[in-house]
Amino acid sequence: MNSTQSIIVYRNPMEQAFWETVMGGQFFPVIAAIIVFFVVLLTAHNLLERFNRPRAWNSPVNGYVAMALGAVAAVVVGWMLWI
Repeated sequence: MNSTQSIIVYRNPMEQAFWETVMGGQFFPVIAAIIVFFVVLLTAHNLLERFNRPRAWNSPVNGYVAMALGAVAAVVVGWMLWI
């Protein structure tokens, strides 16, 4: 049997800690929260634009509301997965 080992040389300890965290699975809640943020942001913005068309103030308010909803959903998902 021919087994090979690889040696990874990192430039600094922070890079090593980052990659060990990402590859170890501890970074999964952060990745899931980022994905949830963008999904909720885009969905909420599209729904708010569709239902608030006649109003003149809808565009900036819709963006802020959609961003707030996305942030809250991302924090909740991140928190629930981290526990």
